[in-house]
Amino acid sequence: MDLDPNRILNHLEKLINRLGEKNTEYKKLGTAYAEKDRTYRIVRAQQLLIHRNKGVPVSILKYTVDGEDPVSLANYELMVAKAEYDACLEAMRNIRESIGAYRSFLTWMRAEMHESGGFRA
Repeated sequence: MDLDPNRILNHLEKLINRLGEKNTEYKKLGTAYAEKDRTYRIVRAQQLLIHRNKGVPVSILKYTVDGEDPVSLANYELMVAKAEYDACLEAMRNIRESIGAYRSFLTWMRAEMHESGGFRA
């Protein structure tokens, strides 16, 4: 890896821009996740009421409802939205880690220049 300061600064700028984009994406995915959670809760509550009115025993009511197509589909969509949300968060953490590494390179380079007498502050 070439430790040219200008190259590191350019790469840092790109990483910071990517982090900003990921923040925007994270907000959108969070909204989508919340909407899927809301939909799942509504569909599940509706199915619980339907089956409760049919006289399904309380001991198996939740298991019966969770196996229904609309409920399982809503749960699937919720889990997918959660996975996307978590993946975006992890990508943001990785970008932050990269930014920290490049900042460390710059700090190290500054210390090396100061030690060698090539830098006067």
